[in-house]
Amino acid sequence: MSSATPTVYLRDVQRRHLIFDVLERQRNSKRLSWMMELFAEMKSSESQGVGCAVNKVEAIITGQPVIGSSFQTGLATTFGIIFAVGVCGGTSAGHFNPCFTIAHCVFRGFPKLKTLQYLVAQILGGYIACMFVYFQYQFLVNQFEDTLREKGTLDQLLFTSGGPAGMFAFYLPPGQSLGAAFLNEWISSVFVGIVYWASIDPSNSFITPVVSPFYSGLAYGITIWGFGSAGVALNSARDLGTRLWAISVWGRAAAGGRFAAISALTNIPAMLVAVLIYEMLLGDSGRVLTSESMEQIRVMSNRTIETASSMECAQDDCAISEKDSTKEIAVWAA
Repeated sequence: MSSATPTVYLRDVQRRHLIFDVLERQRNSKRLSWMMELFAEMKSSESQGVGCAVNKVEAIITGQPVIGSSFQTGLATTFGIIFAVGVCGGTSAGHFNPCFTIAHCVFRGFPKLKTLQYLVAQILGGYIACMFVYFQYQFLVNQFEDTLREKGTLDQLLFTSGGPAGMFAFYLPPGQSLGAAFLNEWISSVFVGIVYWASIDPSNSFITPVVSPFYSGLAYGITIWGFGSAGVALNSARDLGTRLWAISVWGRAAAGGRFAAISALTNIPAMLVAVLIYEMLLGDSGRVLTSESMEQIRVMSNRTIETASSMECAQDDCAISEKDSTKEIAVWAA
């Protein structure tokens, strides 16, 4: 991709310790480069909302005015997405959500093998996040269970949105029907999906690459603030990873029954429908790409070419052809 803007790499203007250069060459080799992407997807799928849920449940169980509410959870999720994209988006494709990865695979040609790897990494990230939060707050979890046990309500509240297990996994809100929960999850996921797809449209002059994470993050936050009480997950990694951790702690009873399928899977077909809506009714291939998007694509394309050309190994078959490099750039730009 030709450009009048000179290409300047970080190494040209900033000196680093030799050890980082050695590690970087190893990391960018054909053997290990994929691991960096999976680590970024796994790390960014860790949910800050889980920690906020602990405070929310504490407020419900103890009746004390602690800082914990759906507003706090939505705010943490919003900024969690912004931080995830800012910190890890330059390493991986920046999906951090299985439904986004699947949508890129279906509509933008994202590699099928890499799609599967991303899904595993994202779910594992949610599981590990819960593991850390659980051991950080284990003393509170024990206190909550003791309090509910003394009140004689532990069995009734343990696997609810206001119980100890509800700090990690999603459960059907009391009084909510499965049909209404599905409708809430579907509408919310379609809304988030449309906003996300619009935010990565390089011809969208209103949403530049710099503000794109803020749009996506706020879409999640607004959805949680407006519809979280009716039961909404929006992210299969957030649901499956946390639910698997709840099962690890409390056994199969923490699975969540039929609601688990609605919570974990609805966002995937909803995202595909959201893309269809955007592409058929809102997107236009005749639009001109914005200068900000062109610059972002140029920078990331140079990074991809540099990484490909710097891959070193003993065998000659480790070389990356120009065709392969171009394909990787196209996948990233999608």
